[in-house]
Amino acid sequence: MSVSMQAMEGNLTVFRVYEHEVLRVGAALDGLTFSQRHFDSLVALRGKLGDRYFRIGHQSVRFRQYVGIISTPQVCIEILPKTDRRRPRRATHWQQVLVDMLRACHFVRHEIPGIASLDNRPGYLLDWYVDMFLRELEALQRNGLLHTYRERSDNQRVWKGQIQFAQQIKYNHLHKERFFTRYHEFSERHPANLMLSAALKSLQHLPLVPDLLARMRYLMRCFPSAATPSEWGPFHRDLAWLRDRHMDRYRQALTIAHHILQDRQPDIRSGVYTGLALLFDMNALFEEYLYRQLLRWKPADSEVERQLSQVFWGQHRLRPDLVITTPRGRWVLDTKWRVPDSPQPTAEELRQIYVYCDYFRAEHGVLIYPRTDHRQPAGRSLPFTPIPGLSSIPARTCQIQFATVVDQDGRLNLELGKTIFEGLAGIE
Repeated sequence: MSVSMQAMEGNLTVFRVYEHEVLRVGAALDGLTFSQRHFDSLVALRGKLGDRYFRIGHQSVRFRQYVGIISTPQVCIEILPKTDRRRPRRATHWQQVLVDMLRACHFVRHEIPGIASLDNRPGYLLDWYVDMFLRELEALQRNGLLHTYRERSDNQRVWKGQIQFAQQIKYNHLHKERFFTRYHEFSERHPANLMLSAALKSLQHLPLVPDLLARMRYLMRCFPSAATPSEWGPFHRDLAWLRDRHMDRYRQALTIAHHILQDRQPDIRSGVYTGLALLFDMNALFEEYLYRQLLRWKPADSEVERQLSQVFWGQHRLRPDLVITTPRGRWVLDTKWRVPDSPQPTAEELRQIYVYCDYFRAEHGVLIYPRTDHRQPAGRSLPFTPIPGLSSIPARTCQIQFATVVDQDGRLNLELGKTIFEGLAGIE
């Protein structure tokens, strides 16, 4: 089994696996063994997360299409993309590739340091992710936290606000010096601050380096903490902050906090730590990466659109990944984050791309797979066979492209959009 395992500083063990890999109890490599204790900790985490990221089998764990980090008190697992399975030397490069891909997709600010400028030991992806979050919080703390007015009722020695007569009689019949009033307080207990504090608190049990732990403890004193998840839960779920221009300087920190908190249920008991999953869907990340690349390299007379939708049958809709329109024609692109067993697409993929071309009035369909070998051909194009007796239907082609995501030096390819447009020009 192609599993690379290495030890992290301290007693925590770091296992490197691939998406869709199966990790079995007793599997040993490089002197480390995936033990029953490690397996049990993942079973406990699965009870909280469900089967979204991995499935539990008989003494085994099967990972899904997510890459990133799964951390429990007993074990940390780095999940790498399956396209690197035949090239173990790239395992040490993938941490930086993932960081660069997140940057290219605008999930991470460009000024955030990459892993290569800090460290590239196994397990450091977790430290980098937390460091990125702490940098955002430190910037907010330096510039001042958001404040909001909130209503409070309190029994105090000064008259402030509107007196509550029922409570005044009940509590202060013998204390004429006190006043039970309702008033508005200008406070830092804004839902955004409470959400960031909740995300920060969920990270405090992770096995991090001392510098990160010290910075985290300081920030936990700076941000107000929520008494219950209900104080930040609605704000976390409705995502209104994504569209609120007043939240611009908070948006990056809230995006990371949303990622951290997305699998945490509001009723989880305070202080109970079973683990954390900081994972990214490679199918969605690959599509977003291609979209950003095409936007960057598109000619001035071209248009790139994403996730167009068309009613297909009843409530079912057709939604291709990308559509490119130029004065010379229209292309429908469908991204596939998988390594095909042969240079040929499956019959299902061909039927799908043909229907996309039909409904979105495109002359060309393009299936894009990740390229795993630089000796592999970039792709080819063949026409669909015309329907007999229906000469009025325009001829259509299907092109296969193998996208070079990682170059020969193990870095993210930032000229992929240029290569794809050059490939499209060859089939006009």
